[in-house]
Amino acid sequence: MLEVHQMYEDICFQLPVEGESPSLMNVDDRYQKKISNAEVPLYPGCTKYSKLSTTLIMYTLKAESGLSNSGFDKFMSVFEDMLPEANTFPESLSTVKKTLKDFDLGYEKIDACVNDCILFRGKDYENLQKCPECDAPRYKVNSRTGKIKGVGAKVLRYFPIIPRLQRMFLSASVYKKYPTFASDPRNLRFGLATDGFNPFSPKQPGNDIDVYLQPLIDDLKLLWDGVDMYDAYSKAMFNLRGILMWTINDFPAYRNLSGLTNKGEFACPVCGPETCSYWLPLAQLLVRHNLDVMHIEKNVCESVLDTILDVKEKSKIRVASRRDLELQELMEDVPEEAREDKLDSSGPYTFTKSEKAKFLRGCGCKGREAKLCGPVHYRWMYPFERYMKVLKGYVRNRAAPEGSISENYLADECVRFCGRYMKNSSVFSSKRKRNDRVENDTIIEGSTLLKGRSLQLTDEIHKAVHLCVLINSQETEPYIEVHKEELRWSDQHLITDSNLLEKVHLENFVEWLQPKIKLEADSTSVESSEMLHYLVKGPRRYAMSHFGFIINGNRFHTKEANVSTQDYGVHIEADTLSNYYGIIKHILVLDFYKFRLAVFLCDWANMTSGVKKVDGFTLVNLHEGLSKKDPFILTSHAKQVFYSRDNEKSSWYVVLTAPPRGFDDLEQFDEIFYGSTVDQEPSALDIENKDDVES
Repeated sequence: MLEVHQMYEDICFQLPVEGESPSLMNVDDRYQKKISNAEVPLYPGCTKYSKLSTTLIMYTLKAESGLSNSGFDKFMSVFEDMLPEANTFPESLSTVKKTLKDFDLGYEKIDACVNDCILFRGKDYENLQKCPECDAPRYKVNSRTGKIKGVGAKVLRYFPIIPRLQRMFLSASVYKKYPTFASDPRNLRFGLATDGFNPFSPKQPGNDIDVYLQPLIDDLKLLWDGVDMYDAYSKAMFNLRGILMWTINDFPAYRNLSGLTNKGEFACPVCGPETCSYWLPLAQLLVRHNLDVMHIEKNVCESVLDTILDVKEKSKIRVASRRDLELQELMEDVPEEAREDKLDSSGPYTFTKSEKAKFLRGCGCKGREAKLCGPVHYRWMYPFERYMKVLKGYVRNRAAPEGSISENYLADECVRFCGRYMKNSSVFSSKRKRNDRVENDTIIEGSTLLKGRSLQLTDEIHKAVHLCVLINSQETEPYIEVHKEELRWSDQHLITDSNLLEKVHLENFVEWLQPKIKLEADSTSVESSEMLHYLVKGPRRYAMSHFGFIINGNRFHTKEANVSTQDYGVHIEADTLSNYYGIIKHILVLDFYKFRLAVFLCDWANMTSGVKKVDGFTLVNLHEGLSKKDPFILTSHAKQVFYSRDNEKSSWYVVLTAPPRGFDDLEQFDEIFYGSTVDQEPSALDIENKDDVES
C-alpha cells in the first residue's frame, strides 16, 4: 500500500544532519516493523481492508458518531467475534490509540493555579506544590480525608502550533496541490480569536488570560526569530517565521488582551483621552461610538425587536430613557402636545425618519480599522462562533468538558491527517460538502442546481457561444496561434495592428478551424481527439437553462433566481490589465452530442466608466452602462465576487471576495485574488499612528 509508506515517510523520519535528506532509509527498524504490521490484511484472504485502514475506519466512526468509550469497546468486541479467526481487528479503544499514536501530535497538560495566578511550568514553578502568589495548592485535595489526589486542581491543555506547522510542510500531499506553498516569501500571519474561550466554566480568566497565553507567546517568539522546517517538496531545510497579525474578539475581551480601558469616560481604546462620550443624566449610561461588528448586529437587532414588540423586561424604551431622548433633542420634530404622550405612554415607541438617522449614526464606527484590516468579513467572529458548536459537540463527559474536547479534537485531527492518504476508503470520502460537485458523467466540469428548462438558441447566440467555447478550450489552444500566424502572412497590416488581428481572428476562426480539423481527421498521420471533433462541430440548437450551478467550490445563481444569498456576482481576468466584473443572467448547459459543457451569460460593468478604485477597494457600477459585449464565459473560468452597495441611491457597489467552501481541497487556489485588500503604504491611509513615540 503506497499510501501507508507515504504516510509514515511524512511523519517518521529523523531531522537531517549536515544536509542529509530524510527518507525511510533513515528510519530505524522500529518504524519499518510498524509499516509492515500496518499492511497486514484484516483476515487471511482479505484484499480490501488492512489492519491500519480498519483501525482508521473504526476510529473515524467513533469520532463522527459520538460513541462513548465503553460503548465503543463493546461494539469492537462483538464485531471481532463475527470475523474469521486469525483476524487483526483491534480489540478495544486502547488498542486503536496505540496503533495511531504515531499520527497523534498530542497536547501539553500544564497545571495552573486555581486563582489564575501562574502556570506551573518553567524552572521557577514546575516543581512547586503551591502557588507562590496566593498559596493555593497545586493538586486537588480529598475533601473528606485531606489527602492530595495527585491530579491538578486546574489544568491547561495546550496544542503546540510549531509541530503542526512542521507536519503541514512535511506532508508531500500538500505540495501536489500547492507547489508554491513553501516558496511564499511572506511566511505566516496568524490571527488570535478569543471570543468564547472559557476553559474553566463558569469562571472566566478575564484579565488573567495572559497567564494562559504564555505557552502560545513562547511559540510565537520562536517563530519570530525563525524555526527550521523541512520542505518535503524541495527536500531542503528552510527557516520559517511567523507573526501575530491581529486579534479577533468582542469589546470586553479587547480590554483583557490589550490592557487598555474600554469602560467609563475613556472607553474607546483607539481614541483614549480624546474619546467623544457623555453621561446620560437619567439612565446613567456612558455612550461610546465603537463596538465589535458582530455584537453590534446581534445586540442592536435584539434590542430593536424587543422594543417594537414591547417584550416585557427587555424593551429599551422606559421612562428614564425617553427623558434622555428629549434631553438629546432626538424628539425635536415631535409636536409639544404629543411629546408628553410619547414620554409617558407605556406602548411601543417608534422613531421618526430623522430620529432613525441620528440613532444609526450612534452605531457607526470609524474607518480606521477598515482601512488597516480590510473588509470586515475577514476579521469578524462569525466563523469562530460557529466552530464553538463543533467543540461543544465533542463533549462526552460533562464532568470534564475540557479533557473531552481535547481528546476528541485530537482524534479528529488524527483522522483528518490519515484521511489524506486513505481517500480510497468510502468512509473517508462519503461525506460530501455543500459546494462539492455532484458526479456527472456528461457535464465536463461542475454540476447543475434545480431542474432546468429547455430553450432554443438563436443563430446569433449559437454562433457567439460556440466561438466562446473554442477560444477558451485547451483542445483548440494550439490552433489559435496557427490561425493568427496564417493571417499575418496573408495581410501585412495585421503584423503591426494587433487589435485588427484579433478582430479578424475572431470573425474567421470557426470557419477556418472546421475544415482543418476534418482534414486532419481524414489523414492517418495526424490524430485528433474525439472531444476536439465535437467541439468544432458545435453544440445542438437546444440547450438547458438552469438557475444554479456548482463549480470549484462555489455555488452560483442567476440574478433572477431570487435566492436569499447573493451568488450572481462574477469576475474574470482577461489579462494582467483587464478585470471584468458582472452579474450572471443565464446559466446554459450546451449539448455537444457526446458531452455537455456549461457557460455563464453575463452583463459586464463598463471597463471605462463603470470600474474604479477607491481607498484600495474596487467599485463597480451595476446600474448604468452595462456591457453586453462578449457575454459568455466558461464556468470553469469564473471567480465569484459579492457586491455591497454604497448606499440605497448609489449605482456603485464595493467588490468583496471570499474563498470558496472547502478551498483546501481544490487543485488550485488563487490566494492573490482571494486576499483581503490591495496593499497600501501606511502613509496613504491618512491615519495617525499613536504608537509612535519620539526618542
